[in-house]
Amino acid sequence: MRIRVKKTIIEFIGGDIVRSIGNKVILYFIAFSLLITITVTVFSVYRISSVLENSSNEKMRNVANNVSDKIQNYFTTSGIVIKDFSMSAFNGFDYSIAKYSNIVVINHLKKIKPMVKDFSENIEGENEIFAYVNPDMFRDKKVYSLLYYPETDQYMESPTLDDADFNETNTSYEWFYKPKETGDIYWSPILYDDENAYSYIINSYPVFINNEFIGVVGIKFNLDFINDLVKNVKLYDSGYSFITDENYNIIYHPDEKTGKNIKNTLSGEILKGIDSDIRGIYSDGNNLMTYNKVGNGWIYFAVVPKNEVTKDLNDYIKNILIIVILGSVIIIFVAYFFGKSISKPIKKFTSSLDEFGKGNLRVKYESKAKNEFGMISKSFNSMADNFVETVNSIKTASGLVNETSKNLNEISDKSVKMSVDIGEKFKKILDETENVSASVEEISSSVQEMANASQSISAAAQELNNSSAETENASVVGEKSIKGINGTIEKAKNQSVETENNVKMLKEKSENVMKIIETIDSITEQTNLLALNAAIEAAR
Repeated sequence: MRIRVKKTIIEFIGGDIVRSIGNKVILYFIAFSLLITITVTVFSVYRISSVLENSSNEKMRNVANNVSDKIQNYFTTSGIVIKDFSMSAFNGFDYSIAKYSNIVVINHLKKIKPMVKDFSENIEGENEIFAYVNPDMFRDKKVYSLLYYPETDQYMESPTLDDADFNETNTSYEWFYKPKETGDIYWSPILYDDENAYSYIINSYPVFINNEFIGVVGIKFNLDFINDLVKNVKLYDSGYSFITDENYNIIYHPDEKTGKNIKNTLSGEILKGIDSDIRGIYSDGNNLMTYNKVGNGWIYFAVVPKNEVTKDLNDYIKNILIIVILGSVIIIFVAYFFGKSISKPIKKFTSSLDEFGKGNLRVKYESKAKNEFGMISKSFNSMADNFVETVNSIKTASGLVNETSKNLNEISDKSVKMSVDIGEKFKKILDETENVSASVEEISSSVQEMANASQSISAAAQELNNSSAETENASVVGEKSIKGINGTIEKAKNQSVETENNVKMLKEKSENVMKIIETIDSITEQTNLLALNAAIEAAR
């Protein structure tokens, strides 16, 4: 019974659980740490990717806004200059006299030369400023004009055009007749100067005096200035910008010819956004694209390859992976030594239990730790001491029982012998009594013999009485021995109860260890579930 109890305790506490708990703790610690690391990594990558995406989108939008604002400010400034020029160019011009005297017109145009130059200095770029007088005011329909070229600081005076071609039916002169019809500023489509090999647009404004159409003033914009402004925009490594008119005809594109219509090459999503004036970042194949409208209807586009936008994110992810790998290695080492620090005292305790189970009752489990292992050490050593004390008490009681049993056996043998002697004496008395009964007649003749017989009977009775007293004394000694045995057994019983309490206490400590292990198992299951969710989220 004693050996079976010890074996059960050892199997309960020191079986496979103890042998694998170090590895389990290591695996649990690694799994839990890696789960936290992966979760933080996934969250960080998600947040950083979101931040980088927002940053790149904001950068593209800012570039688009800045460039389109520069172009808008450029044309707004030009429009203001043209309007101011229109009010000043023909100030003091008497059209009622001028239509009868061409000299008046020529002299007026000469007079405003310095004014034309002054206004041109307010506009960036190599742009021509001009003033044309309405030829319909003259009988000869001559076209009188003044042009100023800032690049060479030269003027060109009228007449400069073939009068026969200067009419409303010639689309080349829409810049003159459209403002006359609308009474407002006019922007021409993109035009090309074959002689000087550059693209340009014309911005013209009508001049009326007392509702009489006097002419137009305007600017011939050299688009090289706009092209340089768009071309010099830096977007990542290979991003680029381009600009089109309201009909998607290219004004400038680094890879396409001026005037080419690209509407069919743009995605439906970005076309819809432009039509609805919904600004945003649009995906166009392998590129990201945004746009911004200019006040004259032009559209500025900024384009960046997607792989360049994600390059910073990829570099960040690489750095994160390196950190995670190094962190995982550190975690594994920490978990290994942490697991060993837990499994080592358990293995030591298991070894002590094995020795105790094999019958070495002098074995001790020493632990200076101020935790459960220290408590287990105290309980185990106390149990072992109590157990040894109980065994020693049982041995002592067993010796007393053996000795008392021996005494009882001797008393029993003596009692049996005395009973046999008493039986023989009773038989002898009976025989002599029968002889007395059968030989009554001999009594009278043999009085002396009867007296002798009576003396024998008296002596036998006295001996019987002595034997009975001796038996009574032996019985009293036996009773005292039995009481001593009962006391020893009671003491052994008390020692057994105390031992049982110690075993129960050890069992409770063992159950605490089991609960810790079950908690670790539960954490592992939750860890595995969280790891699976994290892996699925990472895959998304």
